[in-house]
Amino acid sequence: MSSGDSGLNSTPPPQESDTGWSGIDFSLAGRRLLIAASDLIEVNVCRSFARVPGVQPWVAGLTGLRGQVLAILDLHAYLNGGEPMLRPAPVQVLVFSRSDTLYYGLVCSEFHGIKKYAAAPDGDTACDDAALAPYVSGVIRDDDGERWVINPGLLIDDANFMQFSATAASA
Repeated sequence: MSSGDSGLNSTPPPQESDTGWSGIDFSLAGRRLLIAASDLIEVNVCRSFARVPGVQPWVAGLTGLRGQVLAILDLHAYLNGGEPMLRPAPVQVLVFSRSDTLYYGLVCSEFHGIKKYAAAPDGDTACDDAALAPYVSGVIRDDDGERWVINPGLLIDDANFMQFSATAASA
């Protein structure tokens, strides 16, 4: 990757309106999920990223995004004991920030777009997937079925998820 090419093609963040709730609809290994549009910075197609030795299997690598280092994280691998979902680049990533110091992109199987709902998600967090349940903040049920809403803040607050070093975790 050249210094002028970040390897990313971006889609601007969605705009929230005063009524309803907007969610980013995506698939993770065949399961349709949502993330609040207000939590997202942007959606990118990451064409290239640098692999990093000695890290957990869910840390796919690093790339640059407008002068910031972006960690590319495979949520599927984290939730499934290290079994990666990743295919070779390009991959679609949902980009988030935490306190302007941590930029990270969650790999998704497929980006289905921005969905607008008349009401906010139901606060039901009784997700049937035990690995996913700690990161669920609600659910949307409609004619298309049930979509769990993932809260990226819950992921970042999880010490296990933030333990990137493979050697420190095994010590």
